[in-house]
Amino acid sequence: MVRTFADRASDAFREALGDLGFEPADGIDAVRFGRRAAQLAAAESAWQDVLGPTLSAREVAELLGVTRQAVHDRVKRRRLIRLRARDGHGVFPLFQFDRGTPPADALLAAHAIVAAQADGWTAAAFLVRPQPELDGCSPVAWLRANPDADPEPVLLAARRAAFALAA
Repeated sequence: MVRTFADRASDAFREALGDLGFEPADGIDAVRFGRRAAQLAAAESAWQDVLGPTLSAREVAELLGVTRQAVHDRVKRRRLIRLRARDGHGVFPLFQFDRGTPPADALLAAHAIVAAQADGWTAAAFLVRPQPELDGCSPVAWLRANPDADPEPVLLAARRAAFALAA
């Protein structure tokens, strides 16, 4: 018998609830609860579609040739973009690494500007979406194509996005 995606997802959902020892309180609407779980799962998939692949801290350490502690230190100093996954683990968008090098200062600055008004995932999405101030390029693509240029157009685009998010 061919099992559908929904069948496999439903089985995994049931198993995960059991693993968590989840016992619903009286009054919890099972349909609403299940729909919310599906929405969260679909949202995570949508973020992956927008941002592309992500790396674990171990993978970032290997890529940069540093220890996991060094990766943690860079996160604390805001020298890497780390996003918090739904399971609580940190993930690092691959787009921030150009040929295995750490992120450009302008990329980190643009992320910080937008992240001041939005969550890290939204700020990361800004970095890979076309921006009018950059002739339709994303900040990531613009910075890679113009490594020696003044990054002000990227920072201007970030300020505009942050302003729009704050409104």
